[in-house]
Amino acid sequence: MTVEMPHDIDAEKAVLGAALLDPRCLVDIVPEVAPDDFFHPANRAVCEAVYELDRKSHAIDAVSVADWMRSAATIDRLRAVNGADYLTELLASVVTVANVAHHARSVARKSERRRWVLAAVKLRDMGLAAGDDAEFLQAAERELMALTARKRAAGPMAVKGVLNRVVKTLENRYEKRNEHAITGIASGLHALDALTQGWQRSDLIIVAGRPSMGKTALAMSSAVEAARAGVPVLFFSLEMSAESLIERVVAMEGNVDSSQLRSGQINPATWVRLSGSFGRISDMPIWLDEQSGLRIGEIRSRARRWRINDVAKAERVLVVVDYIGLVHPDNDNPKNREREVAQVSAGLKAMAKDLSSPVMAVAQLNRGLESRHDKRPMLSDLRESGSIEQDADVVSFLYRDEYYHDTPPAGQCKKCGPAIAEIIIAKQRNGATGCAHVGWRAESTKFVNLSGRSEQ
Repeated sequence: MTVEMPHDIDAEKAVLGAALLDPRCLVDIVPEVAPDDFFHPANRAVCEAVYELDRKSHAIDAVSVADWMRSAATIDRLRAVNGADYLTELLASVVTVANVAHHARSVARKSERRRWVLAAVKLRDMGLAAGDDAEFLQAAERELMALTARKRAAGPMAVKGVLNRVVKTLENRYEKRNEHAITGIASGLHALDALTQGWQRSDLIIVAGRPSMGKTALAMSSAVEAARAGVPVLFFSLEMSAESLIERVVAMEGNVDSSQLRSGQINPATWVRLSGSFGRISDMPIWLDEQSGLRIGEIRSRARRWRINDVAKAERVLVVVDYIGLVHPDNDNPKNREREVAQVSAGLKAMAKDLSSPVMAVAQLNRGLESRHDKRPMLSDLRESGSIEQDADVVSFLYRDEYYHDTPPAGQCKKCGPAIAEIIIAKQRNGATGCAHVGWRAESTKFVNLSGRSEQ
Protein backbone atom coordinates (compact mmCIF):
# COMPACT_ATOMS: atom_id res chain seq x y z
CA MET A 1 0.00 0.00 0.00
CA THR A 2 1.47 3.32 -1.10
CA VAL A 3 0.91 6.23 1.27
CA GLU A 4 1.16 9.75 -0.14
CA MET A 5 3.15 12.19 1.94
CA PRO A 6 1.45 15.40 3.13
CA HIS A 7 1.64 18.24 0.59
CA ASP A 8 -0.36 21.09 -0.94
CA ILE A 9 0.47 21.42 -4.65
CA ASP A 10 -2.03 24.23 -5.20
CA ALA A 11 -0.37 26.29 -2.45
CA GLU A 12 3.07 25.58 -3.93
CA LYS A 13 1.91 26.81 -7.35
CA ALA A 14 0.30 29.89 -5.81
CA VAL A 15 3.52 30.84 -4.04
CA LEU A 16 5.75 30.39 -7.10
CA GLY A 17 3.28 32.01 -9.48
CA ALA A 18 3.05 35.08 -7.19
CA ALA A 19 6.86 35.33 -7.07
CA LEU A 20 7.04 35.26 -10.89
CA LEU A 21 4.21 37.74 -11.28
CA ASP A 22 5.39 40.20 -8.62
CA PRO A 23 8.86 39.57 -7.15
CA ARG A 24 8.06 42.01 -4.35
CA CYS A 25 6.07 39.14 -2.85
CA LEU A 26 9.37 37.55 -1.84
CA VAL A 27 9.37 39.66 1.33
CA ASP A 28 6.40 37.51 2.45
CA ILE A 29 7.67 34.24 0.99
CA VAL A 30 11.33 33.99 2.00
CA PRO A 31 10.75 34.12 5.80
CA GLU A 32 8.24 31.27 5.56
CA VAL A 33 9.63 28.67 3.13
CA ALA A 34 12.91 27.33 1.82
CA PRO A 35 13.32 25.46 -1.50
CA ASP A 36 13.38 22.08 0.24
CA ASP A 37 9.96 22.80 1.77
CA PHE A 38 8.37 22.25 -1.67
CA PHE A 39 7.10 18.71 -2.21
CA HIS A 40 7.17 18.52 -6.00
CA PRO A 41 10.73 18.38 -7.47
CA ALA A 42 9.78 20.85 -10.21
CA ASN A 43 8.51 23.37 -7.70
CA ARG A 44 11.62 22.90 -5.58
CA ALA A 45 13.81 23.63 -8.61
CA VAL A 46 11.82 26.74 -9.55
CA CYS A 47 12.10 28.07 -6.00
CA GLU A 48 15.87 27.52 -6.03
CA ALA A 49 16.11 29.55 -9.24
CA VAL A 50 13.92 32.37 -7.93
CA TYR A 51 15.87 32.63 -4.66
CA GLU A 52 19.23 32.59 -6.46
CA LEU A 53 18.17 35.34 -8.87
CA ASP A 54 16.88 37.38 -5.95
CA ARG A 55 20.14 36.89 -4.06
CA LYS A 56 22.05 38.27 -7.05
CA SER A 57 19.55 41.12 -7.50
CA HIS A 58 18.65 39.93 -11.02
CA ALA A 59 15.27 40.37 -12.68
CA ILE A 60 12.76 37.63 -11.87
CA ASP A 61 10.26 36.45 -14.48
CA ALA A 62 9.49 33.29 -16.44
CA VAL A 63 12.23 33.95 -19.01
CA SER A 64 15.02 34.72 -16.50
CA VAL A 65 14.10 31.73 -14.34
CA ALA A 66 14.18 29.40 -17.35
CA ASP A 67 17.56 30.80 -18.43
CA TRP A 68 19.02 30.34 -14.94
CA MET A 69 17.72 26.76 -14.75
CA ARG A 70 19.33 25.95 -18.11
CA SER A 71 22.68 27.31 -16.93
CA ALA A 72 22.36 25.39 -13.67
CA ALA A 73 21.33 22.20 -15.48
CA THR A 74 18.08 21.95 -13.52
CA ILE A 75 15.69 22.61 -16.42
CA ASP A 76 15.19 18.84 -16.86
CA ARG A 77 13.31 18.79 -13.55
CA LEU A 78 10.44 20.50 -15.35
CA ARG A 79 10.14 17.71 -17.92
CA ALA A 80 7.40 15.90 -15.98
CA VAL A 81 5.28 19.08 -15.86
CA ASN A 82 5.38 20.27 -19.48
CA GLY A 83 8.93 21.64 -19.45
CA ALA A 84 9.66 25.36 -19.47
CA ASP A 85 6.02 26.05 -20.36
CA TYR A 86 5.28 25.14 -16.72
CA LEU A 87 6.58 28.58 -15.70
CA THR A 88 3.94 30.24 -17.86
CA GLU A 89 1.30 27.97 -16.32
CA LEU A 90 2.38 29.09 -12.87
CA LEU A 91 1.89 32.71 -13.88
CA ALA A 92 -1.53 32.00 -15.39
CA SER A 93 -2.72 30.23 -12.22
CA VAL A 94 -2.39 33.34 -10.05
CA VAL A 95 -5.56 35.34 -9.49
CA THR A 96 -4.14 37.62 -6.77
CA VAL A 97 -0.90 37.90 -4.84
CA ALA A 98 -2.69 39.18 -1.73
CA ASN A 99 -2.78 35.76 -0.05
CA VAL A 100 0.76 34.67 -0.82
CA ALA A 101 1.85 34.68 2.86
CA HIS A 102 -1.04 32.35 3.74
CA HIS A 103 -0.10 29.95 0.95
CA ALA A 104 3.57 30.06 1.97
CA ARG A 105 2.66 29.09 5.52
CA SER A 106 0.61 26.20 4.18
CA VAL A 107 3.62 24.93 2.22
CA ALA A 108 5.77 25.24 5.36
CA ARG A 109 3.26 23.36 7.53
CA LYS A 110 3.03 20.45 5.08
CA SER A 111 6.81 20.32 4.90
CA GLU A 112 7.03 20.20 8.69
CA ARG A 113 4.52 17.37 8.79
CA ARG A 114 6.52 15.40 6.18
CA ARG A 115 9.63 15.74 8.32
CA TRP A 116 7.80 14.32 11.33
CA VAL A 117 6.40 11.44 9.27
CA LEU A 118 9.86 10.62 7.90
CA ALA A 119 11.33 10.80 11.40
CA ALA A 120 8.65 8.41 12.65
CA VAL A 121 9.46 5.95 9.86
CA LYS A 122 13.17 6.23 10.62
CA LEU A 123 12.57 5.63 14.32
CA ARG A 124 10.37 2.65 13.52
CA ASP A 125 13.13 1.08 11.43
CA MET A 126 15.73 1.83 14.09
CA GLY A 127 13.52 0.36 16.79
CA LEU A 128 12.92 -2.84 14.85
CA ALA A 129 16.60 -3.33 14.04
CA ALA A 130 18.91 -5.17 16.40
CA GLY A 131 21.07 -2.96 18.58
CA ASP A 132 21.69 -1.52 22.01
CA ASP A 133 18.53 -0.16 23.66
CA ALA A 134 20.28 2.81 25.24
CA GLU A 135 21.86 3.82 21.93
CA PHE A 136 18.49 3.60 20.19
CA LEU A 137 16.80 5.78 22.81
CA GLN A 138 19.55 8.39 22.59
CA ALA A 139 19.42 8.39 18.78
CA ALA A 140 15.63 8.68 18.85
CA GLU A 141 15.80 11.58 21.24
CA ARG A 142 18.40 13.37 19.10
CA GLU A 143 16.14 12.92 16.07
CA LEU A 144 13.15 14.45 17.84
CA MET A 145 15.24 17.24 19.37
CA ALA A 146 16.50 18.19 15.92
CA LEU A 147 12.93 18.49 14.69
CA THR A 148 11.72 20.60 17.60
CA ALA A 149 14.80 22.82 17.37
CA ARG A 150 14.20 23.55 13.66
CA LYS A 151 12.55 26.93 13.91
CA ARG A 152 12.65 29.70 11.39
CA ALA A 153 14.12 32.96 12.54
CA ALA A 154 11.49 35.56 13.24
CA GLY A 155 13.56 38.13 11.37
CA PRO A 156 14.15 41.76 12.29
CA MET A 157 11.69 43.31 14.70
CA ALA A 158 10.58 46.94 14.62
CA VAL A 159 11.61 48.83 17.73
CA LYS A 160 7.99 49.86 18.33
CA GLY A 161 6.86 46.30 19.03
CA VAL A 162 9.80 45.59 21.33
CA LEU A 163 9.30 48.91 23.14
CA ASN A 164 5.65 48.08 23.82
CA ARG A 165 6.68 44.91 25.66
CA VAL A 166 9.39 46.74 27.59
CA VAL A 167 6.97 49.51 28.62
CA LYS A 168 4.53 46.92 29.99
CA THR A 169 7.34 45.34 32.02
CA LEU A 170 8.47 48.72 33.36
CA GLU A 171 4.90 49.70 34.24
CA ASN A 172 4.49 46.48 36.21
CA ARG A 173 7.72 47.15 38.11
CA TYR A 174 6.70 50.75 38.76
CA GLU A 175 3.36 49.70 40.19
CA LYS A 176 5.12 47.34 42.58
CA ARG A 177 7.95 49.73 43.49
CA ASN A 178 6.84 50.01 47.12
CA GLU A 179 6.48 46.25 47.52
CA HIS A 180 10.23 45.64 47.12
CA ALA A 181 9.30 43.05 44.51
CA ILE A 182 12.01 41.27 42.58
CA THR A 183 11.76 40.42 38.89
CA GLY A 184 13.20 36.90 38.93
CA ILE A 185 13.05 33.79 41.10
CA ALA A 186 13.92 34.70 44.69
CA SER A 187 16.81 33.00 46.46
CA GLY A 188 15.29 33.80 49.85
CA LEU A 189 18.45 35.68 50.85
CA HIS A 190 17.50 39.35 50.92
CA ALA A 191 20.99 40.75 50.42
CA LEU A 192 21.59 38.49 47.44
CA ASP A 193 18.20 39.25 45.88
CA ALA A 194 18.88 42.97 46.27
CA LEU A 195 21.94 42.53 44.04
CA THR A 196 20.45 40.19 41.44
CA GLN A 197 16.71 40.96 41.57
CA GLY A 198 16.33 37.19 41.68
CA TRP A 199 17.42 34.56 39.19
CA GLN A 200 16.38 35.78 35.74
CA ARG A 201 14.95 34.01 32.70
CA SER A 202 17.46 32.45 30.29
CA ASP A 203 20.40 33.23 32.61
CA LEU A 204 23.21 30.82 33.35
CA ILE A 205 24.17 31.32 37.01
CA ILE A 206 27.45 29.92 38.30
CA VAL A 207 27.82 29.21 42.03
CA ALA A 208 31.51 28.59 42.68
CA GLY A 209 33.71 28.05 45.71
CA ARG A 210 36.31 25.85 47.33
CA PRO A 211 35.25 22.50 48.86
CA SER A 212 32.97 22.75 51.92
CA MET A 213 32.15 26.41 51.31
CA GLY A 214 28.44 25.60 50.93
CA LYS A 215 27.97 25.50 47.17
CA THR A 216 25.45 22.66 47.20
CA ALA A 217 23.76 24.20 50.24
CA LEU A 218 23.22 27.49 48.38
CA ALA A 219 22.00 25.69 45.27
CA MET A 220 19.59 23.55 47.29
CA SER A 221 18.34 26.45 49.40
CA SER A 222 17.63 28.38 46.18
CA ALA A 223 15.77 25.34 44.87
CA VAL A 224 13.72 25.03 48.05
CA GLU A 225 12.89 28.74 48.09
CA ALA A 226 11.78 28.58 44.44
CA ALA A 227 9.67 25.48 45.11
CA ARG A 228 8.14 27.17 48.16
CA ALA A 229 6.96 29.93 45.82
CA GLY A 230 5.42 27.35 43.49
CA VAL A 231 8.22 27.34 40.89
CA PRO A 232 9.03 23.79 39.66
CA VAL A 233 12.68 22.80 40.12
CA LEU A 234 14.75 20.13 38.40
CA PHE A 235 17.90 19.32 40.39
CA PHE A 236 20.66 17.29 38.67
CA SER A 237 22.83 15.83 41.41
CA LEU A 238 25.81 14.17 39.75
CA GLU A 239 27.70 13.72 43.03
CA MET A 240 25.22 13.20 45.87
CA SER A 241 22.36 10.72 46.05
CA ALA A 242 18.77 11.90 46.11
CA GLU A 243 18.44 10.60 49.68
CA SER A 244 21.44 12.65 50.84
CA LEU A 245 20.03 15.78 49.24
CA ILE A 246 16.61 15.36 50.82
CA GLU A 247 18.25 14.68 54.19
CA ARG A 248 19.90 18.09 53.82
CA VAL A 249 16.55 19.66 53.01
CA VAL A 250 15.04 18.03 56.10
CA ALA A 251 17.83 19.51 58.25
CA MET A 252 17.36 22.92 56.64
CA GLU A 253 13.57 22.96 56.93
CA GLY A 254 13.50 21.45 60.42
CA ASN A 255 16.44 23.59 61.58
CA VAL A 256 18.09 20.46 62.96
CA ASP A 257 21.76 19.62 63.39
CA SER A 258 22.60 17.36 60.44
CA SER A 259 24.93 15.27 62.64
CA GLN A 260 21.92 14.37 64.79
CA LEU A 261 20.13 13.11 61.68
CA ARG A 262 23.11 10.96 60.75
CA SER A 263 23.45 9.48 64.26
CA GLY A 264 19.75 9.25 65.06
CA GLN A 265 20.34 11.03 68.39
CA ILE A 266 17.22 13.18 68.22
CA ASN A 267 15.16 14.08 71.28
CA PRO A 268 11.34 13.80 71.14
CA ALA A 269 10.78 17.58 70.89
CA THR A 270 13.17 17.85 67.96
CA TRP A 271 11.51 14.87 66.29
CA VAL A 272 8.12 16.55 66.54
CA ARG A 273 9.52 19.71 64.96
CA LEU A 274 11.22 17.61 62.32
CA SER A 275 8.06 15.67 61.53
CA GLY A 276 6.24 18.92 60.91
CA SER A 277 8.55 19.65 57.99
CA PHE A 278 7.90 16.35 56.19
CA GLY A 279 4.57 17.42 54.76
CA ARG A 280 5.94 20.76 53.52
CA ILE A 281 8.86 19.04 51.81
CA SER A 282 6.63 16.37 50.27
CA ASP A 283 4.47 19.03 48.60
CA MET A 284 7.40 20.92 47.07
CA PRO A 285 7.53 20.76 43.24
CA ILE A 286 11.12 19.48 43.15
CA TRP A 287 12.36 16.72 40.84
CA LEU A 288 15.73 15.06 41.53
CA ASP A 289 17.91 13.38 38.90
CA GLU A 290 20.78 11.50 40.56
CA GLN A 291 22.13 9.78 37.42
CA SER A 292 25.92 10.17 37.34
CA GLY A 293 28.12 10.43 34.25
CA LEU A 294 25.59 12.39 32.18
CA ARG A 295 26.62 14.18 29.01
CA ILE A 296 25.52 17.75 28.48
CA GLY A 297 23.26 16.67 25.62
CA GLU A 298 21.56 14.14 27.91
CA ILE A 299 21.01 16.80 30.58
CA ARG A 300 19.44 19.15 28.02
CA SER A 301 17.16 16.43 26.67
CA ARG A 302 16.10 15.30 30.15
CA ALA A 303 15.35 18.90 31.10
CA ARG A 304 13.28 19.37 27.92
CA ARG A 305 11.27 16.21 28.58
CA TRP A 306 10.64 17.27 32.16
CA ARG A 307 9.55 20.73 30.99
CA ILE A 308 7.15 19.27 28.41
CA ASN A 309 5.81 16.24 30.27
CA ASP A 310 5.84 17.16 33.97
CA VAL A 311 5.54 20.93 34.25
CA ALA A 312 4.19 22.07 30.89
CA LYS A 313 1.75 24.52 32.47
CA ALA A 314 4.34 26.25 34.67
CA GLU A 315 5.13 29.81 33.66
CA ARG A 316 8.73 29.52 34.82
CA VAL A 317 11.05 26.84 36.17
CA LEU A 318 14.51 26.52 37.71
CA VAL A 319 17.15 23.95 36.74
CA VAL A 320 20.16 23.22 38.97
CA VAL A 321 23.25 21.23 37.93
CA ASP A 322 25.59 20.07 40.70
CA TYR A 323 28.25 20.22 39.43
CA ILE A 324 29.92 21.28 36.13
CA GLY A 325 33.07 19.23 36.70
CA LEU A 326 31.09 15.97 36.58
CA VAL A 327 29.19 16.77 33.37
CA HIS A 328 30.66 15.07 30.31
CA PRO A 329 30.79 16.78 26.89
CA ASP A 330 28.94 15.20 24.00
CA ASN A 331 32.25 14.61 22.22
CA ASP A 332 35.01 13.48 24.57
CA ASN A 333 38.42 15.02 23.98
CA PRO A 334 40.62 13.92 26.90
CA LYS A 335 43.62 15.82 25.49
CA ASN A 336 41.90 19.17 25.83
CA ARG A 337 39.96 19.61 29.06
CA GLU A 338 39.39 23.31 28.38
CA ARG A 339 37.53 22.47 25.16
CA GLU A 340 35.40 19.90 26.99
CA VAL A 341 34.42 22.47 29.62
CA ALA A 342 33.61 24.94 26.83
CA GLN A 343 31.15 22.39 25.36
CA VAL A 344 29.51 21.93 28.75
CA SER A 345 29.19 25.63 29.61
CA ALA A 346 27.86 26.45 26.13
CA GLY A 347 25.34 23.60 26.50
CA LEU A 348 24.17 24.90 29.87
CA LYS A 349 23.68 28.39 28.46
CA ALA A 350 21.79 26.96 25.47
CA MET A 351 19.56 25.01 27.88
CA ALA A 352 18.73 28.22 29.77
CA LYS A 353 17.68 29.84 26.49
CA ASP A 354 15.71 26.77 25.37
CA LEU A 355 13.74 26.68 28.61
CA SER A 356 13.54 30.48 28.93
CA SER A 357 14.38 29.93 32.59
CA PRO A 358 17.41 30.29 34.85
CA VAL A 359 19.92 27.47 35.03
CA MET A 360 22.14 27.35 38.11
CA ALA A 361 25.38 25.37 37.90
CA VAL A 362 27.83 24.63 40.69
CA ALA A 363 31.55 24.91 39.93
CA GLN A 364 34.81 24.22 41.75
CA LEU A 365 37.64 26.74 42.11
CA ASN A 366 41.36 26.29 41.56
CA ARG A 367 43.33 25.65 44.73
CA GLY A 368 45.73 28.42 43.69
CA LEU A 369 43.78 30.94 45.75
CA GLU A 370 44.86 29.08 48.90
CA SER A 371 48.33 30.57 48.52
CA ARG A 372 47.06 34.16 48.47
CA HIS A 373 46.87 36.35 51.56
CA ASP A 374 43.32 37.40 50.63
CA LYS A 375 41.58 34.17 49.73
CA ARG A 376 38.41 35.74 48.38
CA PRO A 377 37.81 34.18 44.95
CA MET A 378 38.27 36.00 41.65
CA LEU A 379 37.10 35.13 38.14
CA SER A 380 40.55 33.78 37.29
CA ASP A 381 40.13 31.14 40.01
CA LEU A 382 37.47 29.28 38.03
CA ARG A 383 38.78 26.02 36.66
CA GLU A 384 39.08 26.32 32.89
CA SER A 385 37.61 29.77 33.55
CA GLY A 386 37.60 31.20 30.03
CA SER A 387 34.48 29.51 28.68
CA ILE A 388 32.56 29.47 31.96
CA GLU A 389 33.19 33.14 32.55
CA GLN A 390 32.21 33.97 28.98
CA ASP A 391 28.98 31.91 28.87
CA ALA A 392 27.72 32.75 32.37
CA ASP A 393 25.34 35.64 32.94
CA VAL A 394 26.02 35.64 36.68
CA VAL A 395 29.13 34.36 38.43
CA SER A 396 28.84 34.15 42.22
CA PHE A 397 31.57 33.07 44.63
CA LEU A 398 31.14 31.78 48.17
CA TYR A 399 33.59 32.84 50.87
CA ARG A 400 33.53 32.20 54.61
CA ASP A 401 36.39 33.68 56.58
CA GLU A 402 35.94 31.19 59.42
CA TYR A 403 36.99 28.49 56.94
CA TYR A 404 40.51 29.94 57.04
CA HIS A 405 40.71 31.85 60.35
CA ASP A 406 39.53 31.26 63.90
CA THR A 407 39.18 35.03 64.28
CA PRO A 408 38.93 37.74 61.63
CA PRO A 409 42.41 38.89 60.48
CA ALA A 410 43.54 42.44 61.11
CA GLY A 411 41.97 44.96 58.77
CA GLN A 412 39.11 42.65 57.78
CA CYS A 413 35.64 44.13 57.28
CA LYS A 414 33.82 44.03 60.61
CA LYS A 415 30.85 42.37 58.97
CA CYS A 416 32.90 39.36 57.96
CA GLY A 417 33.35 37.45 61.20
CA PRO A 418 32.64 33.82 62.06
CA ALA A 419 29.23 32.45 60.93
CA ILE A 420 29.09 35.17 58.28
CA ALA A 421 29.31 34.21 54.62
CA GLU A 422 30.01 36.39 51.63
CA ILE A 423 28.29 35.75 48.31
CA ILE A 424 30.43 37.69 45.87
CA ILE A 425 28.78 38.60 42.57
CA ALA A 426 31.90 38.87 40.41
CA LYS A 427 30.01 39.08 37.12
CA GLN A 428 26.46 40.06 36.29
CA ARG A 429 25.77 40.66 32.63
CA ASN A 430 22.69 42.77 33.24
CA GLY A 431 23.37 44.18 36.68
CA ALA A 432 25.91 45.39 39.19
CA THR A 433 28.61 43.37 40.88
CA GLY A 434 29.01 43.41 44.65
CA CYS A 435 28.98 41.36 47.81
CA ALA A 436 26.00 40.08 49.78
CA HIS A 437 26.59 39.19 53.44
CA VAL A 438 24.46 36.35 54.78
CA GLY A 439 24.48 34.08 57.80
CA TRP A 440 25.80 30.52 57.77
CA ARG A 441 24.55 27.79 60.07
CA ALA A 442 27.09 25.01 59.78
CA GLU A 443 25.13 22.53 61.89
CA SER A 444 22.21 22.53 59.42
CA THR A 445 24.31 23.50 56.34
CA LYS A 446 22.03 26.44 55.74
CA PHE A 447 22.42 30.04 54.59
CA VAL A 448 20.13 32.50 56.40
CA ASN A 449 19.34 36.20 56.36
CA LEU A 450 21.18 38.35 58.85
CA SER A 451 19.08 40.14 61.44
CA GLY A 452 19.84 43.34 63.30
CA ARG A 453 22.63 44.39 60.95
CA SER A 454 23.18 45.70 57.46
CA GLU A 455 23.25 42.84 54.98
CA GLN A 456 25.31 44.52 52.31
